[in-house]
Amino acid sequence: MSQLVLICESNPESLDSIRKILKDEGRVVLKASDKKEVKNFAEDNPLEAVILDFQFANNSVFETLSYLKIEHPSTKIIMSYSAEYENLLSDLKSDEEGMKSLGVLGITKKPYNKEEINSLLGQKFNVESQAISSQEELSILDKEFSTIKINNFYFDNIAIFDLYLRISEAKYIKVFHKGTIFSIDEINRYKQEKGIDYLYFKTNDRKSYVSHLNDFLEKTLKKNNLNTIKALKITEGLIGNYVNELYFQGISEELLDEADKICTNTYDLLRRDRKIATYLDDFQNIFQEGISRAFLTTVFSSLIASNLEWANRMTHDFVVKGALLHDLGKLDLPENIRTKNLNELDPEEQAIFKTHPEKGLEILSTCNVSQQVKQIVYQHHELVNGEGYPNGLFGMRIFPLAKVVTFASDFSKFIYQNKLSPLDGLKHFIPDRTIVCRYDSACIKAFIKSFARSKSN
Repeated sequence: MSQLVLICESNPESLDSIRKILKDEGRVVLKASDKKEVKNFAEDNPLEAVILDFQFANNSVFETLSYLKIEHPSTKIIMSYSAEYENLLSDLKSDEEGMKSLGVLGITKKPYNKEEINSLLGQKFNVESQAISSQEELSILDKEFSTIKINNFYFDNIAIFDLYLRISEAKYIKVFHKGTIFSIDEINRYKQEKGIDYLYFKTNDRKSYVSHLNDFLEKTLKKNNLNTIKALKITEGLIGNYVNELYFQGISEELLDEADKICTNTYDLLRRDRKIATYLDDFQNIFQEGISRAFLTTVFSSLIASNLEWANRMTHDFVVKGALLHDLGKLDLPENIRTKNLNELDPEEQAIFKTHPEKGLEILSTCNVSQQVKQIVYQHHELVNGEGYPNGLFGMRIFPLAKVVTFASDFSKFIYQNKLSPLDGLKHFIPDRTIVCRYDSACIKAFIKSFARSKSN
């Protein structure tokens, strides 16, 4: 199979020169004019190397380098430069660590030299671990860290932030620096040799992790042969970390943007595989390390919205975003109240707890969020029989999309607490009229339909 090399070269003469050198060696040559084309070529083709001119695309060279290093760390990158940049790049050329930090295999001065190019392309690009050799023990409070289950370690061979091992209470060792290239085999060796199940990262980096998981899920869903179990596990980690970040930092424009991406990814996941409900019915085996209620609520909401006859894509996104944000108002509750269930509180505490839908609406009043999402957040505890709160609304007076999230949230809580599969949970729900009368019948039917369709596909 011919090896593909992508050329990012602005000078026509230099382009002709490097193209001839590569073709004479039997390589297939592609040309990119800007960083968008680089991304498109890299995602659609198994590239051996990228030859990147320092003057590429109006000085977007470092943005292009960053993208290639993070998304395609095993691709060789060779930088080229003209004589006028000699002083700027000659020092970097002799700085091996500096080149590694940029993800660059080598730097060559134009005009292109056949022997030098072939020598650089012939080098073995080491994508094995660059774990730090000095593993100094660090004393850091446990509350400053979040965890990544090694079985659910979704990275493209490069650490997007510092990663640590926990050796005892408040004692950590940094094993990978941000930007370090590593192999998944080494991560698995850590697990086997040291008997660990988790890696740790600073909670301050969790927003970056949410963005990474969103992008990783998007790439996974674009693959021809979709691994649905893997996609579901990525989605679970993404939603769990998203909601934790929401409670840790509060709402922000960045998190609202990530919510939009989650809506798109969730929609695409359901569209790619109609058997999602079947997989979810086996979630206790699939997610043996545990699962978040936020994930169940969000995906159940997505399934219902996808099976309501009157719903469309926009409706789906309103529902999913509302599901992600529905308990936002708990941020303004005292910690000793927001971490408990309603039935665990005394009457005075219950009254405070029941203010969280209104508090959620107040928080969103200053955000660029649709009225549909705001009404979901405000009404997600209203029940069609009038027994809900904050306003005790009946039936038709409740916003239809809020009814979706109400059922999804309460049902996920029910099966989560009772350790039931969704279908077993429905067997307890459906015969009990005192339970069913609280929820919109169309939502329940749509939820059941999602499992029936999943079984028939």
